[in-house]
Amino acid sequence: MIKKKSYEQLLSAALGYLEQHSEISLTAPGSVARALVESVMGEVHNVYNTTDTALKMAYVSTAGGFFLELLAEMVGLARRNKTYAYVRATDRNIRFFVNSGYLGDVIPKAGDPTKCRVPAGTTISSASGAIVFVTDQDHEAPASATEIWVTARAQTVGEGSNLGSSTLVSHSLAAGVSVENVNAITTGRALESDEELRFRVRNAVLVAQGANRSAIQDVAIQVAGVADVVLNEFSAGAGSFEMLLIPDGNRVPVEALLQVRSAIQGVAAFGTSFVVREPRYVPIAIDAEIDMPRALDVDKPLLRDLVSGKISVYAGELRPGETLRVGRIREAALTVSTLITDVHIRSMRIDGRPQLISDYVLARDEVFIPDPEEDSPFQVR
Repeated sequence: MIKKKSYEQLLSAALGYLEQHSEISLTAPGSVARALVESVMGEVHNVYNTTDTALKMAYVSTAGGFFLELLAEMVGLARRNKTYAYVRATDRNIRFFVNSGYLGDVIPKAGDPTKCRVPAGTTISSASGAIVFVTDQDHEAPASATEIWVTARAQTVGEGSNLGSSTLVSHSLAAGVSVENVNAITTGRALESDEELRFRVRNAVLVAQGANRSAIQDVAIQVAGVADVVLNEFSAGAGSFEMLLIPDGNRVPVEALLQVRSAIQGVAAFGTSFVVREPRYVPIAIDAEIDMPRALDVDKPLLRDLVSGKISVYAGELRPGETLRVGRIREAALTVSTLITDVHIRSMRIDGRPQLISDYVLARDEVFIPDPEEDSPFQVR
């Protein structure tokens, strides 16, 4: 790197040189000599800036934007584009259900009274309508079913359609049937950042060699729904390893498990035995109460829903070995609105057992999921 000089430093040095090594002594602002020197030093300063930028963009550690993409292209990589948030029926995340009776009574399949049907193109949205998912295929079940799991994709590309559990509550089907997303949806991805691309470029040489830790980690974390991986070498003796997948949200999508296993088979050494597994899912339920001025004309149910979503996202983002902190739950809730003056945690239930209202440390292979035994795992009153 060059030792960059400011325009003022260049101008001062040039004027000083003129005064010491020439008969020119009139260099005050407005003089001819001053104007010529300012003009030349302005161009020299531009050369400094251009040279400094060119040198920075030539190194992976300092390059960015288009220049980093050019360096990535040299090792066969490209910046990953945005992806749509996507949920498969096999993930058992988005479901249509009835609290009484049967789905066949509300959404029967036309021409076949023995089945119920959720058609392709059915819209599922959040309470505000800001986030919309659409089913991309027909889903059928026996008419006597009380719930049906569906595959759906966000209408908007990117991470803006990622959401916490129990956020999707509206749909375009007949009244009498309800919808919900049981777990957080986090498979939508933003455009790959410079830091993420830089990490892949730095590891490109090792990855290209294959059959090593970097290659195995790289193919795994590129799969949507996987935030990170933990490798346990020699888990079943020599020539074996175990990979623990850390989900973006509450659960690792079923499709992600299959994709990671397939990708590892392409880079692992011949004869190597490996196991890819999910974390142990720890059910959690939190009952909270928020304080708000009674006289204010505000949509209190909406604020309660937003607080519930914040708590859900905070719990879902905790990684194995991290600590659930009661203080952070309160902070997350208070960021929803300045109208909320306080938050009280009334009760906590973790892994099916009542828990003292205190911090809780996850084991090194555990993550939280909303308690499936609770109708509202993150109840806010």
